[in-house]
Amino acid sequence: MKRIKRITRIGFLSLFLGVALLSFMTESRAWSVNTSLDPFDVYGNCGGSETGLYGNKANYVLQALKNAGQPETMKDVLAIKLLSCKTFSGMGPSVIAPCPSGSPYTYCVGNDNDGAGHNILLGVLKRNAVTNPNATYSGCTGGGTPHSKLALYQRAGGDPLMINGIVTLQCGVATGVSVNPKQVACPSNSPFKYCVKTSNDGHGNAVLLGAIGANGAGDPYALYGNCTSFNQGQPGYRAKADVLTDLGISLNTVRTIDILGCVNPDTTGDNPPPLRLISCSNAFWGSIGNYYDQCVGGLDAKNNNLYLGINK
Repeated sequence: MKRIKRITRIGFLSLFLGVALLSFMTESRAWSVNTSLDPFDVYGNCGGSETGLYGNKANYVLQALKNAGQPETMKDVLAIKLLSCKTFSGMGPSVIAPCPSGSPYTYCVGNDNDGAGHNILLGVLKRNAVTNPNATYSGCTGGGTPHSKLALYQRAGGDPLMINGIVTLQCGVATGVSVNPKQVACPSNSPFKYCVKTSNDGHGNAVLLGAIGANGAGDPYALYGNCTSFNQGQPGYRAKADVLTDLGISLNTVRTIDILGCVNPDTTGDNPPPLRLISCSNAFWGSIGNYYDQCVGGLDAKNNNLYLGINK
């Protein structure tokens, strides 16, 4: 039987109303709930289960990490994909599970009874050498010279601010003459929002890349950069989370990082100081600072005058 605890009549009524409201709110977007890659998004009412209940993907990942004796943190998690959802078949709990053969996931999490009537398998993508967007292509065969994944993505018209990672899906010997990369359909059931392909990147490689889409404006691992003009800044992109690491701020419990401003350094002679923790009541952004636990401001390593709002 399902692992659902007994509840009082009042508690049941509250749960019923809450589930009814959630079902109403998500009905219009039910097509996307179970395909969302946002680590903190919900899934549910899938795999033949008619409970109408929804669960949070991050919650089950944290449970599995705890059960495996690993630190319970969402640090460096870029995406979580619902790989399978069936009717419950056991009594749980959440465990680290084998991933499908050939899949790009860092690890997977399974639970044969999530408490809401589902048997689920989740694929977790983490920030590492494989997903690093600023790294060169990996696993290339042949005599070509690997080049920047991010640069190829940009050559195909991709916006760096819309992603948090890039994975090399294929890299082999170039075929034909050099051609500009283009955006193509991603492999079915993949965790990628954008895919880029070229039969010859100009360096002897035929390449297929998968880019992981950023999870909204607050995604800690979404890229930022090239905020300055008039040649004051240095080109290039990095994750917002890297700024916190530079300042010695732990990412273990960081939920969101918003860019509150990224502008040219002050040219009036009052040069901004290096990045540091500052008061969220800073006049630069006014009342919006009330929405954040911590704030950061100043010049980053590439001479962008950057302001960040952090929530934990």
